[in-house]
Amino acid sequence: MSYALWLLIKFRKTIYTLHTDSVFSAKNGFSFTSIGRGLLFYSAGIFIIRVFENILNKPAVKGESVAYNLGRDFGAALSDRIPLLVIVFWVLMPN
Repeated sequence: MSYALWLLIKFRKTIYTLHTDSVFSAKNGFSFTSIGRGLLFYSAGIFIIRVFENILNKPAVKGESVAYNLGRDFGAALSDRIPLLVIVFWVLMPN
């Protein structure tokens, strides 16, 4: 969570420089790229944590296959990450 807060502060500083510098300067481009990559790593890390959390916290139900439970856990973890991934891909989109 502190990593996401650090990225938010870095994004805020980049937004303030948009008023003074050119929007397409190399410095702003580097900042957006590093923020996008950081959010991508953050999202992937939280995804992996949520999948393991779902696997460990759900009791095994008789009659459900392991593949079904794993797919359900992947889907639940991925559905929470989609809004952040849309923002990441928008920030990392090439010109």
